[in-house]
Amino acid sequence: MRSLFCLLLFFVGVTAVRAQALDFGNAMAQTQWRLEHGRFTCRLVQDIADYGSAELVQRGDGRLSFRVHAMPGLYVGQLTRVALVPAPWQPSGAPQVLTLHSGAADRPVSLTEDAARQVMLGFQAGRFVDFSYPADSAPHVRVRVSSLGFRAALGKLQKCVSKLPSASFSDYAKTTVYFASGSSRLGKSARERIERLAGYLKTYGGVRLIIAVGNTDNVGFATFNYRLGERRARSVADFLRAQGVRLPIRVRSYGESRPVDLNNTAAGRAHNRRVTVTLER
Repeated sequence: MRSLFCLLLFFVGVTAVRAQALDFGNAMAQTQWRLEHGRFTCRLVQDIADYGSAELVQRGDGRLSFRVHAMPGLYVGQLTRVALVPAPWQPSGAPQVLTLHSGAADRPVSLTEDAARQVMLGFQAGRFVDFSYPADSAPHVRVRVSSLGFRAALGKLQKCVSKLPSASFSDYAKTTVYFASGSSRLGKSARERIERLAGYLKTYGGVRLIIAVGNTDNVGFATFNYRLGERRARSVADFLRAQGVRLPIRVRSYGESRPVDLNNTAAGRAHNRRVTVTLER
């Protein structure tokens, strides 16, 4: 009888543990908004204890996004309810559901621009953002993103955005980088140009294909120059991928067959040793 009673207590205990939700959020003293900026974006980031982080991102053209990053294994693509809820010190009220989001494993939960603007307005009104989704080890996981300190941080974000350079598709639709004679190695200037292009591609959508075309001067054999042009194009493609660009990249070579300048001068040959990167929408 005693063993049966102990077994019953064990199952009751397991059920009670499984019935507890996993809650993540910051205490008031731990809540901080951190301003970060890149070439084309400014962001406010709040680290969430034992979970990950949340960030409100604004581009130079004013577009907003809101993302929540989870530590590995905490989010595996479950259907997630995103809602605005009253802060603990505000009068109670029903959650304002912004969206239901289904993502991919170990990728951030990313909201549409409309939902991100609702988040920003909610933070300004002192409300919290509530993320909740089911999990194997608990009925659900709940993540609370606090609005404490947001108003002051928003002023810093807006000041940061005002200093961002403008960026349009026409500015990046075609990028050309140059190479030393006989080389496919990217020099410092070429790397900087490709880094700027990668930053644009990771920030702004609408590009469906990248085409990298390698060219050479007429020094050496035509067959060698064709392969050299291909290696140059591949070095650009590899560098873009190393910068985090996930779009499809098509590599081509015209070798020495399409010069843009005369090959009878050093300056002309330098202009012909190039890769041109074209973006297609």
